[in-house]
Order: sequence, then structure tokens, then C-alpha cells
Amino acid sequence: MFSHRFHACLLGTLAAAAGMAGAQTPKVARPDTPVPPPRYSSAFTGQPAGVATPRTDWRAANAAAAAEARKGTHSASPPTHKGTP
Repeated sequence: MFSHRFHACLLGTLAAAAGMAGAQTPKVARPDTPVPPPRYSSAFTGQPAGVATPRTDWRAANAAAAAEARKGTHSASPPTHKGTP
């Protein structure tokens, strides 16, 4: 059914796989080996700082949203900025 060449090739492949499995054994590291500390680098280095948005008094924003909700509309405009709360 199968040729002798197929059996020889199959045995050679299995032997090679078994040999590679033994070669992948990691070496044990010594726990007292000195290691340099990791260097910190932020992912945000060199990125723009962002856009400053005006701060809104949360009470005024909640009151405006509640007033719009009572009207039944969803087109509330943000309250005007009157300084830091």
C-alpha cells in the first residue's frame, strides 16, 4: 500500500521532530544575576498636549439638561462659560 520510501520519510520526520523537541529545552538562569533596571518611556512623549476645553459648572449643565428633558427635546446647547466653578 505505502512505499518503503514513504515509511523512511515518515520515520525521518518523526526522528527530526523528536530531536528538535529536546533541543528547545531552556537553560536555567541564575537568580542572582544582576539585571539593569527598565527604562521608562511614556507612550505620549512627543504627542500634542491636547485641546483645552472650557470648564462648565456641573450644576448649570445638569439644570440645562433637565430643562431640555422636560421639553422633550434633545438639542440642548451647552451653557455659556462663566469661569471656574
